[in-house]
Amino acid sequence: MKNKWKNNFFTLFVGQQLSFFTSMIAQYALVWYITDISKSPTLLAMYMLIAFIPGIIVAPLVGPLIDRLNKKILLLSGDWLVALAAIILAIYGQGGPLPFWL
Repeated sequence: MKNKWKNNFFTLFVGQQLSFFTSMIAQYALVWYITDISKSPTLLAMYMLIAFIPGIIVAPLVGPLIDRLNKKILLLSGDWLVALAAIILAIYGQGGPLPFWL
């Protein structure tokens, strides 16, 4: 029983670390892209604000709801949504520079 728990925890831990690492790489790439293309500190500050404010506002409101849902499904769906968004941006970006609103 103890080994199964350790294996499950290790799988979850490694998966979450990999997910976090790839999300941070994508975030860093977007910051670098905005800085390189726009050369505007104001636009970069607006991006950072738009990226972080929803999490600050939404987290306290949906926290109790999330506690009632299946954690495995939530983790997997969140990771898939981030991956899907990154793939869409990569495909859309192949056509040339992305507009700043995107």
